[in-house]
Amino acid sequence: MNIERKGAGISLQVYQQRHDALTVAWLNRADIRETFGLTRSLTAAAHRQWIDGQQNLLIWAICDAAGRHIGNTTLRIDPRHRQGYFEIYLGESDCRGRGYGRQALDWVLAYAFGELDLHRVWLLTLPENVAAENLYRRAGFVLEGRQRQAILRNGRFQDQLQWSILCSEWRLASGGSGR
Repeated sequence: MNIERKGAGISLQVYQQRHDALTVAWLNRADIRETFGLTRSLTAAAHRQWIDGQQNLLIWAICDAAGRHIGNTTLRIDPRHRQGYFEIYLGESDCRGRGYGRQALDWVLAYAFGELDLHRVWLLTLPENVAAENLYRRAGFVLEGRQRQAILRNGRFQDQLQWSILCSEWRLASGGSGR
């Protein structure tokens, strides 16, 4: 079960092997590695092996209006508790700040709370990632708390912030329309 959506600025496409090379290149860049706490370089083979071994993980390629692959978004489903863990990144820096992340987030939330009938979607951010914090607050996410010294980055333990949005909150904020 998966979605594909197309709007004026971007489209979400089911992630395929043809997206691997660019994804690996992004995940090997220092700025993306820092955001995700990756500690070693990836190879295309290791990335594909990781994807093929996943269960309950939905992955979409984010593409611009010209069809260029500009980022990815994922939703890891926990069917027992009807919740999903959300991640997103725009690997192409010239595409940031244009509302593409928000559009993709809105589509994934509409799918999660509509077709998948999830109760809750949650995510993690780094405390210094103000752009992400602003995006998630505007979308209706609530800061749940701080995971103290939860990740090892650059040889130091650092905090993460945990955010969530409930289906009822999303319906209220979006008018139930999914925007």
